[in-house]
Amino acid sequence: MFYVEKMATMPELIKESFIRLKRDPNMEKGDDYRYRAFSVGNIFAGEISISEHSEVFHQSKKLNKYKGGIDRYFPLIEMDVARFVAKHIILPHVYSKIPQNDYHFGIHQIRIKATDVMTGLPAPEGIHQDGFNYVAVNCVDFHNVTGGNSLLVKADQHDDVLFNQILTPNEMIVFDDKLYAHYASPIVPLLPGEGYRDVFVTTLQEVKTP
Repeated sequence: MFYVEKMATMPELIKESFIRLKRDPNMEKGDDYRYRAFSVGNIFAGEISISEHSEVFHQSKKLNKYKGGIDRYFPLIEMDVARFVAKHIILPHVYSKIPQNDYHFGIHQIRIKATDVMTGLPAPEGIHQDGFNYVAVNCVDFHNVTGGNSLLVKADQHDDVLFNQILTPNEMIVFDDKLYAHYASPIVPLLPGEGYRDVFVTTLQEVKTP
């Protein structure tokens, strides 16, 4: 299953928080196009919470050919931003569309930049799965870029494109990470200069109770 939904316009304080993101410290030398922060939380019995502490992010090399097999650490998302995402995006627009179980989730706040001499790669690892139960991609904003198509393919048949769409600001896609692999195409400036694409990516993993 996958769902696409248009949501209410994001407050300016959420949009402006992307300006303060730091360069992803895990990127290869010269790959200066990704800026990122990360926070985690839980949904237990329908109640959502955000942790005040950082957590390592790890994916296998099989899942992530670009940066798999290593422990990755990111700056925390600003707490008021993370709480907004939890309360106004995850709970009403993501959790409501998936089985009502308990989940541990991660929020990735990401800005991809592009310039006349630098192509922005939202998915340098290529077509991939993230290794969770569900994934949601929420476009917050973009400026002076073209490209950035969000694509879904069958997990076991990557040439079968099931979804191909540029998510516009305040538009979200939610999908089953075990059924689909996903990708976002490169971005370049629409007009000479600099551009960017801002998204929240949420990953959810079911928590099994003993």
